[in-house]
Amino acid sequence: CWPPKGGLRMFLVGQSAKKCTTGFLGRRTDTGALVTVTAGHCLALNNSSGTDYWGHATTPAAAANFGSELSNTWTDYARADVGLVVLNSGAVSALGGSNLNMVHVQDPGYNEPIVGIRGYASQLEGDAVCRMGWGTWNATGQGRTCGIIVDTDVTNLSCESGLSGNCQHIMHTWMVNFDSLPGDSGGPITHKVFLPGDAYLLAYGTHVHSKDPMDYSGWYSPIAQGISAYDQLAGVSYTYEVCITSSC
Repeated sequence: CWPPKGGLRMFLVGQSAKKCTTGFLGRRTDTGALVTVTAGHCLALNNSSGTDYWGHATTPAAAANFGSELSNTWTDYARADVGLVVLNSGAVSALGGSNLNMVHVQDPGYNEPIVGIRGYASQLEGDAVCRMGWGTWNATGQGRTCGIIVDTDVTNLSCESGLSGNCQHIMHTWMVNFDSLPGDSGGPITHKVFLPGDAYLLAYGTHVHSKDPMDYSGWYSPIAQGISAYDQLAGVSYTYEVCITSSC
């Protein structure tokens, strides 16, 4: 699973039940420290911010530790559901010479670059989007799920399990017409732009939740909204940005 990138399955090291999907790679603007932007509830539900370590591999037992979690925005009526995992030295070393803006979009080993971020106000009903999710990959062997945006800027739930567990209302979510499975949380929502001779991805958001399988609806936090919410919550002078070039 090296080097790190968006769209990979991630496990809480040593706990097979705690699983999500890595989101976009990003960078702290003052120090250059690299992070993974994923779903905030993936980190919040472990209750040990700063001491929990995440890894990715085919099984939790073989998970290669890639970083430790920072804080997250998973609170009731938050502006987004995002959280950050800081890449450790081993993960950063594994990135040496590789593109920092890659997302795993299809098995086996097919990756595409993120070259821009679509502002949340410009993400419109009818836009075609796809998500790469660990849960869907585990259940079907194909992690990429695609559809369209069906509603914008609505408040939806982000829950621990189903819609009857520990839940928080998340504002400013965008809705799509496809489901998710447990483990898809944090998966990158992208939009493909076709240009002469090539195709590129725009970062739209991080997957949050869906009502239930076969309901054919899900919701995500737009990535610009999510980063803004995180920066505001942290209340610090530095900010984070998603990598949209090979060097970030």
